Amino acid sequence: MRKNVNLFPVNLMDIPSVILFTVHFLQNLINKQWIGALPEDKTEVRRFLNEYLLSHHKKLPGYIRNKLVKVIVDIGRVDWPHFYPNFLSNIVEVSKHY
Repeated sequence: MRKNVNLFPVNLMDIPSVILFTVHFLQNLINKQWIGALPEDKTEVRRFLNEYLLSHHKKLPGYIRNKLVKVIVDIGRVDWPHFYPNFLSNIVEVSKHY
């Protein structure tokens, strides 16, 4: 991944089919190429996913919310505890909004 590239255009992230495609893409990336990604890029993706889910959870369809949570858990499965030490606190924070 390249730095200073906005991978998540916010105006497009209001369209459910675009959101679902993006989340599916990220899920494939995490499962197949996440270990080789740059640490800064991983941090940015984690930050974006958590912030996006917390700020949009009320207006997202349930199937997209569930898939976003699954992607965050997939990241935690690979990165926790060494590279994602705040994984559990992030999941607890997300669960408070359900």
